[in-house]
Amino acid sequence: MLPRHSPSEALRAEGFDALLALGHASTLEAIYRAALSSICVICRVDRAAILLLDDEGVARFVASRGLSEEYCAAVEGPLPWSADDSAPEPLLMPDVASDPNLGRHARVLRDEGVGALAFVPLVFEGCLLGKFMLYSEQARSFDTDEVEVATSLAGHLAASIVRVRRGADRERHLVRERTLRRLLEVSLDQGSLEDLLGRCLRIILEGSALHDASRGVLFLADPSTRELTMVAECGVDEAIRSGCALVEAGHCLCGWVAAEARYLAKPHVDEQHEGRFPHMHDHGHRIAPVVADGELLGVLNCYAEAGRKPQDSDRVFLEAVCRVLAGIITRRRAQDALARAKKDLLGVLELAPEGIAIHREGRFVYANPVVERTMGYEQGELLGAPLLQVVAAEEREAVIARAHQMMETGEAVPPRTERMIRKDGSVVAIEVVAVPVDFEGLPSILVMARDVEERERLAAKALEADRLIALGTLAAGVGHEINNPLTYVTANLSYALEALVESDAFEAGHDVLEALEEAREGAGRIAGIVRDLKDMTRSLGEPVSVSVEELLRRASRLLTKQVGERARLVVEHAATRSVRGDPGRLGQVLLNLLVNASHACTRGSTEHRIVLRSWDEGAHVCIEVADDGEGIPPEILGRIYDPFFTTKPVGQGTGLGLSICRRIIDEHHGSLKLESELGSGTRVTLRLPAILETRPVVE
Repeated sequence: MLPRHSPSEALRAEGFDALLALGHASTLEAIYRAALSSICVICRVDRAAILLLDDEGVARFVASRGLSEEYCAAVEGPLPWSADDSAPEPLLMPDVASDPNLGRHARVLRDEGVGALAFVPLVFEGCLLGKFMLYSEQARSFDTDEVEVATSLAGHLAASIVRVRRGADRERHLVRERTLRRLLEVSLDQGSLEDLLGRCLRIILEGSALHDASRGVLFLADPSTRELTMVAECGVDEAIRSGCALVEAGHCLCGWVAAEARYLAKPHVDEQHEGRFPHMHDHGHRIAPVVADGELLGVLNCYAEAGRKPQDSDRVFLEAVCRVLAGIITRRRAQDALARAKKDLLGVLELAPEGIAIHREGRFVYANPVVERTMGYEQGELLGAPLLQVVAAEEREAVIARAHQMMETGEAVPPRTERMIRKDGSVVAIEVVAVPVDFEGLPSILVMARDVEERERLAAKALEADRLIALGTLAAGVGHEINNPLTYVTANLSYALEALVESDAFEAGHDVLEALEEAREGAGRIAGIVRDLKDMTRSLGEPVSVSVEELLRRASRLLTKQVGERARLVVEHAATRSVRGDPGRLGQVLLNLLVNASHACTRGSTEHRIVLRSWDEGAHVCIEVADDGEGIPPEILGRIYDPFFTTKPVGQGTGLGLSICRRIIDEHHGSLKLESELGSGTRVTLRLPAILETRPVVE
């Protein structure tokens, strides 16, 4: 036995110095060195060791002095105290050779040359961290002062370990916070998805956020097959870049994570690692799935130092990282989809025949070629320009109010004609329809614009075209009507000439006079037809008194032949007063209505009836065109006044007849009412203001 050491002030002073050394140590390695040096001096031992519990409850050597590697590997295991013991006492073995509790470790201790042992628990705030081991080559007893100082030193050692660990955890936490913040900053940047993910991977692997992981790869997953395609790598060699460029779901470690959508950590390359490459060194893996709303988007694989036990904090960090990556991927894909949709939309808007512009916060963000051409600007010149730049001063207040109303309610506003200013300063009337929309992901207002002056010019051309069509219809009937009287005019004139030549004038005089009379009557009929045609097609600048009876007579006479092929035309005139207006345009209305009525009747039928009637009604004169033809289907009844809408075959109508008729009657301060029943016919009633006095139309 070694002699028992007596307590001394020197021993306590050495213990105090040891505590100071522990307090000044800033790393675990420095703490371990200070503790081992101090305990060997204080307790007069040759060897010492520090063992700490790992996540599985096994006490493993973290630092030792004077012990062999074989011994350390052989004795690692559970602690001699219960994990629930918040105040365990030191265990002393003064004579290893005679201690019956050592069991299988007895031989290991003898081979290591250990004569005496002391187990000092490392406890902090009631939590057992590990043990402080003291070894003596000879059997000996540890006196009370030595045990007291060793216990005190063990307590401060545990506190120092926790202090440094917590400091390291705080530092790592700050590093990880900075890493996540940098990733979020990258998520707001522009660029391709591959470029963004490459930058993110480098940020993840920089510094100490993942302990010793400084290499890694990032895959994107096929949404249907979950097949992985490498899109970013950092620090890996060519063998991994080429061999892992494409990974099938379920194969190797990354494929397993893709198939299971679960985190996987490995300390070594094992049998589950299917991919093997020449000169590949052993290493660990930290692999996390990138998932959003249950959909696998990709896989992140970080390579760790071989043998390093996976830390739960690494999993928590990588899961947070993958949530950020999922946001980047979904946002970038949404932006790409939005860009494609915008491109498609702009392609449609560019080809639209109407002017279309979009403005936001009072400035143009889009204008199609029609708008630019109408307003006199070059391509792209309106982009970014103030909206009010093209709005006349007197219209600006109303335009601003309408914009505010749409942005507040989210609803479109009724069409309105506004005065706009072209680039050259000229003013143009524009009919606008505005509706609130989301454009480029921001609330905006889309405006559809139509040049009113251009529309009126087109309408005038269409009116002229419809007038020409009506004249063509008249020409066919007029030709037939002229040919009949012209035939017997010619025949009778020929007879009269022949009679005068072959007979004496007295004997032939009576017959000649009769023939000439018939010729005169025929020529008169021709003149009447021509006069009616002229009256029906001319427009007078100033309104005049128009005889309703004469209107009906001329219209019926001009269309007797055409209407007669389909129906029997009946004229019932009862009006006693005239109307004021343009006889040519009113005649055109009747002509269009009669032609429409005849088209509603079956060609070649003699059973149909078209009635043209008039009557007085208060201060108005009413004219009606009614037929018993096919009628108008209810589904198109609401569109009969739409310009260019027609049910007639191509080339037989412009779809402007009723639209023009209603416009002419409106200009005469009257009204046009159409009633129709499918299979029973159609009735059109004109109601025009009457005048008490009339004056003849100037021929």
